[in-house]
Amino acid sequence: AASKLLPRLVRDDSQLRRVAKSKVYNFFRSLVIALDAVLVIVELSYASKEARSSQYNGGIRDSYLLVVFADLFCLIMVTDILFQIIIECPRFDLIHGRTGYRWFNIIVIIEQLLQMISQHAQ
Repeated sequence: AASKLLPRLVRDDSQLRRVAKSKVYNFFRSLVIALDAVLVIVELSYASKEARSSQYNGGIRDSYLLVVFADLFCLIMVTDILFQIIIECPRFDLIHGRTGYRWFNIIVIIEQLLQMISQHAQ
């Protein structure tokens, strides 16, 4: 029913669809996810050291470089999920998606957006 209401946004033979299915693009997506996981570990290590050095007194200042990388990865992941939904429209699944893990990607993006809001609100 939804496929009759929403138009198909990308043709099967389009360059956009070829990019989405390419090994280079999938490698880039995987690399961003892996680097984001490393960033989380680095941020936790940094916060732990800062908390210890301040004797757990007051808030911990964020590292400017870590905030920039977190914002960049968030932007890439939000852009990617929007790109995937556009490619799949009108038949997109917000839970499973093309790979079966879209639910996990959405949770990661929500976490990143909340972190970004808290870092920039300070």
